[in-house]
Amino acid sequence: SVLLVGADPDTEARLFAALREHCRVVGSEPAQSERALAALRRFTPSVVLVAAGARADAAFELVHVLNGTGAKVVVVGNAKDPDVI
Repeated sequence: SVLLVGADPDTEARLFAALREHCRVVGSEPAQSERALAALRRFTPSVVLVAAGARADAAFELVHVLNGTGAKVVVVGNAKDPDVI
């Protein structure tokens, strides 16, 4: 199961479409620590997928918080930006 965090509506729709046949997406939350942590406790997903959009710095702060819980976190972006990777 996958929890999406921080995806804008367009990215969320594309991720749902791409993941639909491979896993169960249990929810989608904005890039806010409190809401993401509450959803993590509620859904206990196998993976948290964090969308690093225009504010990659905020996304990586959230990744740090989520990693602190022991969650498996994957970060996706709209482009292959070597400065972000």
